[in-house]
Amino acid sequence: MQYCLASKSGTCYSRIVVRGTFISPFFCESFREVIGMGERSTDLGTEKVGSLLVRLAIPTITAQIVNMLYNIVDRIYIGHIPEEGALALTGLGLCFPVLMLVTAFSSLVGMGGAPQASIKMGQQDNEGAERILGNCFIVLIALAAVL
Repeated sequence: MQYCLASKSGTCYSRIVVRGTFISPFFCESFREVIGMGERSTDLGTEKVGSLLVRLAIPTITAQIVNMLYNIVDRIYIGHIPEEGALALTGLGLCFPVLMLVTAFSSLVGMGGAPQASIKMGQQDNEGAERILGNCFIVLIALAAVL
């Protein structure tokens, strides 16, 4: 499989090759500019850790805050449903821990497998990276079946 983040003009920004199939999700230039992914790149090997931490943590923290606010506003609207609001909030309260459990396990596999695959790709061992990503996929499917 080959993943390519590309512009509409076909310029490939990053590429992962796994078993020769080509998949190309196009990232339009305007979207890249809106989310701050213009031509600027981050060199994780040479820049100062403090500036990298700030530059990479701020979007992550912002995303978590937006997600938290979405959940709070969602619960407020659900709570105001006439006659069914209390029951709906109960259902939401029961499902939310299950959702967090599924998210935790998928993060466990993703955050463990992605760096290992990146290390293998950096060592030019694409078959090792393919094996790691394949194992991660199988573990995610198994977890989805169990949970």
